[in-house]
Amino acid sequence: MLFTFSAQLGAKGKSARDFHADTTQINRYLLLGKQKHHQSKLDSAKFFFSQALILSRKLKDSTRMINAYIGIGAEDYHRGDYKGATANWLAGLKLAELRKDQVKQLELNSNFSSLFLTLRNKKKAIYYTENTYRLAKILKDTASLATALIDLSSREGIFGNIDKEAHYLREVIKLSNASKNYQYVIVAYINLGHSNKDQKKYETALDYLGKATATAKAHGIKEYDLIIYAAKAMVLQNLNRNDEALINIKKAIPLAKAAGAAASLRNIYAVTSGIYSNLNNHKEALYYLRKSNLLKDSLFNIENEAAIHQMEIEHQTVKKEKAISDQNLIISKNKLEIQEKNKYMMVAILVTIILAAISISVYLFYSVKHKTHRHKLRLVEKEKEVAILEALISGEEKERSRLALELHDSVGGILSVTKMQMSILLDEHDHLSTSPTFEKTIFMLDTASTETRSIAHNLSPQILFQKGLDVSIASLCEKTKGPTLNVVYYSIGNVDRYNSNFELFIYRTVQEGLSNIIRHACAKEVIVQLSSTNNILSLTIEDDGKGMDLSTIETLGMGLNNIKSRTMAKGGIFEISSSATGTTIFLEFDISPYILNNIYDSANDLSLVKT
Repeated sequence: MLFTFSAQLGAKGKSARDFHADTTQINRYLLLGKQKHHQSKLDSAKFFFSQALILSRKLKDSTRMINAYIGIGAEDYHRGDYKGATANWLAGLKLAELRKDQVKQLELNSNFSSLFLTLRNKKKAIYYTENTYRLAKILKDTASLATALIDLSSREGIFGNIDKEAHYLREVIKLSNASKNYQYVIVAYINLGHSNKDQKKYETALDYLGKATATAKAHGIKEYDLIIYAAKAMVLQNLNRNDEALINIKKAIPLAKAAGAAASLRNIYAVTSGIYSNLNNHKEALYYLRKSNLLKDSLFNIENEAAIHQMEIEHQTVKKEKAISDQNLIISKNKLEIQEKNKYMMVAILVTIILAAISISVYLFYSVKHKTHRHKLRLVEKEKEVAILEALISGEEKERSRLALELHDSVGGILSVTKMQMSILLDEHDHLSTSPTFEKTIFMLDTASTETRSIAHNLSPQILFQKGLDVSIASLCEKTKGPTLNVVYYSIGNVDRYNSNFELFIYRTVQEGLSNIIRHACAKEVIVQLSSTNNILSLTIEDDGKGMDLSTIETLGMGLNNIKSRTMAKGGIFEISSSATGTTIFLEFDISPYILNNIYDSANDLSLVKT
């Protein structure tokens, strides 16, 4: 992220000496923010940029306000707060457009291109890339051209034009070496490394990343160390040089933590998990995978993406409305000039009537169009929300199945082989049969094996995929019974086989309900009822526990909220009631879209663990 500092505007009501002192202080805050950014101290950098923004607002110094917004947005972006980055950069872009500051417009359009690439929104990324290139052609300076070339290379990468992507990056290297802008050189080498990695040209990728390291070291630039270490680790992992990959990724982790770069840390944890998995250290692999997934859930969620999209849409709408307003103003001015020159009163009146009619028509046209657009936007946002939720849950189920497979095949296999070795050891040494320690060891192996199988089957319920809802829910209820909790299951009507995603949703709903009852309800009796009549499937989960405060569900009940959202998305009914004598959850669906003609159809089978 690059920063610029431009000439300032004066402020009314201040002496020249006071104004100079204040602007000097703003420049000091901006410089400190930039220094802290290059040192990867993101929180400190944001603090100084925020101080610069407060003071520049008091002075109504729009140029320095733009610099402050750019800086704050950059720190939010690197910390994974994409919503905050969008809000600050949009504020800066509005000011830059009002001031017609094309240098800052280019910088902010380039930032938005990077943001929407991170959010995997190709359409928006390409839109801002084209804006960057258009402004660079107008400005014709080296830094602007290098920025535009990097954005163009990203666009070509999106469309799979590898040769064009590499061509633009090499142009950046030549241009930036000539102008001694070595930061651009480092970024170009890193991007070439990533491009070759994606093409599986791993040795070439390592060569470019080595050049990035050498350039950064030669010019004392440390802010890209985190990116370079992480990129090297990914390439070395693909070359199966996992020990070297682990060395690099362990250098990247503390840098990401110190910087507070949540987005980078999520990817680094995922790479670390893969490296440990290749090294057969499954405990560490699972540990880092969980840390990566936790960060992913906090970074990429429906509310943030919807808010970012809405802010960007509003900004574009304001720009269009301003353009229309300016055009209408020009038309009105021309008409007024015609009226002033016209000596005939009747003609002037007719022109005025015509203008009024045109204005009303334009207003009504755009009013109706805007309402239609907002309605379509709400529908699209709703569909996107449902699609994202389904995709997240589907990904979660696939990840559960993959983990179940790892536990079943890897850990389970190791425990079985270990038990066989202990049996051989017992045959070779008869005296061990009387050893309490040996007997306890065998018992612990059996317990570990049983627990491993239990965890694997909870992660991926094979009985559901093989036998269907009726049998699997009955089994789940039976397993949930305990000395202090009685779980009764009733099945009414003919419960057929359904689409596997739908079956898994119903199964997980029962599982979530029983889990909540065990953890929170202090119940003694639970009734689970599944009923199928006239293509209507209903599920009831009822307990005699202490109940819950329904007003807190929106903020505390993430599991229940997910069930409610998915039920509504499937066109179903979701109801929940609670009192001091217990809680009842009720779901109802039209199951005609989910009934399978062939119960062995595995097109949507999410199971990875086979019998």
